Amino acid sequence: MELNTAQIEKIDPRLQSALKKASGDEVLRAVVTLGHVDGGAKPNPDGPALDPSSFPSRADYKQELIKQQRQKIADGIGETLKELEGLSLVVRGGEMSRVVVAEGPARQILASLDIPGVRHASLDQRIQLIEPRRRRHVKARPSHKNKARRAR
Repeated sequence: MELNTAQIEKIDPRLQSALKKASGDEVLRAVVTLGHVDGGAKPNPDGPALDPSSFPSRADYKQELIKQQRQKIADGIGETLKELEGLSLVVRGGEMSRVVVAEGPARQILASLDIPGVRHASLDQRIQLIEPRRRRHVKARPSHKNKARRAR
């Protein structure tokens, strides 16, 4: 598929390669960073300041902070999410951050790059988990007190 300069500026080399090789129907999964359509911040981006002392518990305060964060993100990327879904992409995420995973036909992933609220996209790829090294059991050296006790 053909990509224009504006689309290429929004994607990583792996997604660029996958899109160029694609005929259009292949299902791709991309990690997409979203932003405000106008590129700027909305007025009062943090909402009203919360006073922890006005809540009965820390848990209630935390829940209200989470609710406020979700609303802030929804206000900023809600329209873009609707546009992505309108392209028949399966979209996951976007509740606590501006990063979503969009899955669908390559031609729709390419079309999503033309949405003003899409800031960047990377080809999703498996992450290899590296297991921590297991500690070898090492015998503790006897302290000088233990040596003295054994000598008796």
